[in-house]
Amino acid sequence: MTRRFTNRQETALKGLRTTLDKLGAKQFEIKQQFKDGKEAVAIMFTMVGSDKVLREYRFICDNYPDQQDNFRAAQYTLQHWWSIIYDYKVRIEGQKSSIETLLSAFRVLPSQQVLIKALPDPDKREPNEILGVAFDANRDEINRAFRELAQKHHPDHNGDSETFQRIMKAKDEMLSRFA
Repeated sequence: MTRRFTNRQETALKGLRTTLDKLGAKQFEIKQQFKDGKEAVAIMFTMVGSDKVLREYRFICDNYPDQQDNFRAAQYTLQHWWSIIYDYKVRIEGQKSSIETLLSAFRVLPSQQVLIKALPDPDKREPNEILGVAFDANRDEINRAFRELAQKHHPDHNGDSETFQRIMKAKDEMLSRFA
């Protein structure tokens, strides 16, 4: 069977976490389910709305036979909605929050809500997880991963300064064991 998307699960999960962080999601969970012979993916998350009420959303994709393709398609959809509204400044007329309006079709009714896990705190991740290297990575692997992430997240290249600081701290911690 030919896959629609060729990325790895870890890459899609990282993209999903980034998108949900941007959306302001407080918690999320991913569930796999079988539907009509296909491996469907359900992404559930909570978000505080403009009215300060915590709401749960369930986003399901079952278009592809492969679970990873469904996961990536759902992640891409959420990511592109974010870009349309926040990067390209598209607004839905008469609405306080365009993203809430788009997501309203996926809102879970109170009677259907489930308990879901909290998003991991990015500051509490291990340095090797932040850099995306093995725990026992050598200097070259650590430096290569740092350079790659630094190019992407450096504030001079429109990156986030907090993320860049987290990456620098992780690199320093990983390299300190070689000193």
